Amino acid sequence: MNIGRLIDWKGHFYLLEGLKYFTKNCYEDVHLTIVYGQGEDCYKQTVAEIEKLNLTSQVSLIPFVDFSEEPEYFHSFDIYIQSSTYSQDQLKKSGTFGVALLEAIAAGLPVLTTDAGGLPDVVGDQNKFAKIIPHGDGIAIGRALQEFFESGECFSDNSEYAKERLSFFSSKKLTLLLAKKIILVCQSKLNAALFSSATTQDAGYAAFRVHKGLRFTSINPTIYTKGGNHRNYPNVKVVPNPTPNMNSWNAWNALQQSSFSKPELTIFSLNHPFITSIQLASMVEKADVISLH
Repeated sequence: MNIGRLIDWKGHFYLLEGLKYFTKNCYEDVHLTIVYGQGEDCYKQTVAEIEKLNLTSQVSLIPFVDFSEEPEYFHSFDIYIQSSTYSQDQLKKSGTFGVALLEAIAAGLPVLTTDAGGLPDVVGDQNKFAKIIPHGDGIAIGRALQEFFESGECFSDNSEYAKERLSFFSSKKLTLLLAKKIILVCQSKLNAALFSSATTQDAGYAAFRVHKGLRFTSINPTIYTKGGNHRNYPNVKVVPNPTPNMNSWNAWNALQQSSFSKPELTIFSLNHPFITSIQLASMVEKADVISLH
């Protein structure tokens, strides 16, 4: 069984490749159910791949299951597989947390999951009930299935493992951890790094007023600006012009007024070439909060 929208980073093509490997090298009488939750971006490609691999009779695509109406749905399966990988675009999206994976463990199923995103955190340490395999590798899925099938240990009672995983992610435990972090941080003043191109006029003075107001709270602010109007006020750091060309600081003006702009830039922000990432990192090294105005 697999639950996941039919989109590229859910890795269904690798799952089908793994199923083909398993049927060819281990056991033919197997059926895969994919509940895709009406996410159909790659539906036609998935159907074509199923036909290409001659798996039509061994794969079912289910658009939706109402688990409130069918709470025992997981129990009709033997193994749960999460085949997620990373998206093919620049964002490299993946699963941040595998809720269905945790539900499968709670339902008593052995699970296979890839090492993409936050999925390994759900499984914890590998054991006889759970395997973590490389993402984007269909053969690895097939071999892991074969190991599960030939060993048979994964089909024993996993109740202790399931209790441990559910307890690890319990709201009570996570709330307590968060509370401890808050208490730890609040034992001393929070450091805030504020950034504004100016501390005068409308937006610039608004940023400066925020800085002044924070100084009377439990937060320790530092404001970084290129304008020197308030350089003598506490914790105002003027970032000097790194070049002799005074117009370099005003490059955004030219960008706003130009009818031509590069696709990666906008009229509101400029990836300024005069401040390095190392310099920026040093400015925020001790900051607990970063505020961009």
